[in-house]
Amino acid sequence: MEELLHNLGIKWQLLLAQIVNFLILLFLLKKFLYKPMLKFMRERRETIERGLKKSELAEIQFQEFRKMQAEQLTKTRTEAQKIMEDAKKRAEEAKAQILEEAKIQAEILFSRANKDIELLKNHRLMEAEHELGKMAVQGMEYLLREKISDDKKRELADEAIKNMRINLSNSGALKPAQRHGKI
Repeated sequence: MEELLHNLGIKWQLLLAQIVNFLILLFLLKKFLYKPMLKFMRERRETIERGLKKSELAEIQFQEFRKMQAEQLTKTRTEAQKIMEDAKKRAEEAKAQILEEAKIQAEILFSRANKDIELLKNHRLMEAEHELGKMAVQGMEYLLREKISDDKKRELADEAIKNMRINLSNSGALKPAQRHGKI
């Protein structure tokens, strides 16, 4: 074997020194480089795995959140629709009530106006009859040119009013109650 090494030009002392150097280098690399590198890679792999698990968990939570959000949105839309329908129904009811109240108020005002007109008309007719009675008496006094007592004046005024009523009723200007002297 020594001959073989000599033919190849290898010195066994040098080979042994290189082997020792290689083993020392291997020991040092293993101790200071390989083990820390393996430790770093293991920690890195664990960090990545934890990140992936967190990502998967976050994805699951996100999907659950989206599902819950969709359910809440559907529920909110349903509630909003119900609220809008209720509000519309209440508005229709309020509208109907307001219209009914306005109709009643209009009828009341119309009735009051008719009563006021009727009272005013009757008042004016009575004033006109009274004025016509006075004018008739004055006209008769003028025609007769004599002094007439107050009782006679009233009697003549009543007779003149009666004649006017008859004339007015024949012309259709008085209501049936007025024709019979009830007013």
